[in-house]
Amino acid sequence: MRDYKFRGKRVDDGVWTYGFLFKSWEKAYILWGITNGIPNMVEVISQTVGQLSELSAIKNKNIYEGDILRVTNPNGETDNLCVVE
Repeated sequence: MRDYKFRGKRVDDGVWTYGFLFKSWEKAYILWGITNGIPNMVEVISQTVGQLSELSAIKNKNIYEGDILRVTNPNGETDNLCVVE
C-alpha cells in the first residue's frame, strides 16, 4: 500500500515540514499529529508542496514530487538533471 506523505516549506521560517496535506481555499497546511484532540499543523507555501514518490534513492533518502535529481548513466560519463513528477 502506498504511503501518502507530503512535505512543504513553512510560511513562517522556510523550513521543510513533513506529514499529511490539508488544503483550505488557497492555503496549504502540513499536519503531523494530534495533541489533546487538536491537530498539530503549520501553513506551508503551496508551490513547495510535494508528495512522497514511489521511487527509491541511494542512501535510503525519500524522493518527493518536484525534487531535482542528478542521473548518471551506467558508465558514469554523462550527468543529467531531471524533475520528479
